[in-house]
Amino acid sequence: MNIARTLVLTASLLVTAAAIGSATTKSAGTTRKLHNQYVTCPITHDKVLKSKAIKVKAANGKSTYVCCSDCVAAAKKLLMAKK
Repeated sequence: MNIARTLVLTASLLVTAAAIGSATTKSAGTTRKLHNQYVTCPITHDKVLKSKAIKVKAANGKSTYVCCSDCVAAAKKLLMAKK
Protein backbone atom coordinates (compact mmCIF):
# COMPACT_ATOMS: atom_id res chain seq x y z
CA MET A 1 0.00 0.00 0.00
CA ASN A 2 2.85 2.40 0.81
CA ILE A 3 4.48 1.64 -2.54
CA ALA A 4 1.28 2.58 -4.38
CA ARG A 5 1.07 5.91 -2.50
CA THR A 6 4.72 6.62 -3.22
CA LEU A 7 4.21 5.94 -6.94
CA VAL A 8 1.14 8.17 -7.08
CA LEU A 9 2.93 10.96 -5.23
CA THR A 10 5.98 10.67 -7.50
CA ALA A 11 3.82 10.77 -10.63
CA SER A 12 1.96 13.79 -9.31
CA LEU A 13 5.21 15.63 -8.64
CA LEU A 14 6.53 14.83 -12.12
CA VAL A 15 3.36 16.15 -13.76
CA THR A 16 3.55 19.33 -11.68
CA ALA A 17 7.24 19.84 -12.53
CA ALA A 18 6.52 19.34 -16.23
CA ALA A 19 3.66 21.85 -16.12
CA ILE A 20 5.83 24.44 -14.38
CA GLY A 21 8.63 23.87 -16.88
CA SER A 22 6.37 24.35 -19.89
CA ALA A 23 4.76 27.45 -18.36
CA THR A 24 8.20 28.99 -17.83
CA THR A 25 9.22 28.22 -21.41
CA LYS A 26 6.05 29.76 -22.85
CA SER A 27 6.49 33.02 -20.95
CA ALA A 28 10.09 33.37 -22.13
CA GLY A 29 8.98 32.94 -25.74
CA THR A 30 6.23 35.51 -25.29
CA THR A 31 8.72 38.01 -23.90
CA ARG A 32 10.98 37.58 -26.93
CA LYS A 33 8.01 37.97 -29.26
CA LEU A 34 6.93 41.23 -27.59
CA HIS A 35 10.47 42.55 -27.64
CA ASN A 36 10.70 41.99 -31.40
CA GLN A 37 7.57 44.03 -32.02
CA TYR A 38 9.26 47.27 -30.99
CA VAL A 39 11.31 49.47 -33.32
CA THR A 40 13.47 52.46 -32.46
CA CYS A 41 12.84 55.74 -34.22
CA PRO A 42 16.13 56.89 -35.80
CA ILE A 43 15.26 60.54 -35.16
CA THR A 44 13.99 60.65 -31.55
CA HIS A 45 15.42 57.26 -30.46
CA ASP A 46 12.06 56.38 -28.88
CA LYS A 47 10.86 52.78 -28.86
CA VAL A 48 7.54 52.35 -30.68
CA LEU A 49 5.36 49.34 -31.35
CA LYS A 50 5.95 48.29 -34.93
CA SER A 51 2.20 48.21 -35.51
CA LYS A 52 1.97 51.91 -34.49
CA ALA A 53 5.12 53.09 -36.30
CA ILE A 54 5.12 54.77 -39.72
CA LYS A 55 7.17 53.11 -42.44
CA VAL A 56 9.27 55.56 -44.43
CA LYS A 57 10.71 54.57 -47.79
CA ALA A 58 13.27 56.81 -49.50
CA ALA A 59 13.77 57.21 -53.26
CA ASN A 60 16.89 54.99 -53.13
CA GLY A 61 14.78 52.04 -51.92
CA LYS A 62 15.90 52.03 -48.28
CA SER A 63 13.27 52.04 -45.55
CA THR A 64 12.91 52.55 -41.82
CA TYR A 65 10.21 53.07 -39.21
CA VAL A 66 9.58 56.35 -37.35
CA CYS A 67 7.48 57.21 -34.32
CA CYS A 68 5.39 60.07 -35.77
CA SER A 69 4.62 62.09 -38.88
CA ASP A 70 6.97 64.86 -37.71
CA CYS A 71 9.96 62.51 -38.15
CA VAL A 72 9.14 61.43 -41.72
CA ALA A 73 11.02 64.19 -43.57
CA ALA A 74 14.10 63.89 -41.35
CA ALA A 75 14.12 60.11 -41.79
CA LYS A 76 13.99 60.44 -45.59
CA LYS A 77 17.00 62.78 -45.49
CA LEU A 78 18.82 60.36 -43.21
CA LEU A 79 18.09 57.40 -45.50
CA MET A 80 19.24 59.28 -48.60
CA ALA A 81 22.52 60.22 -46.86
CA LYS A 82 23.33 56.54 -46.14
CA LYS A 83 25.12 54.62 -48.85
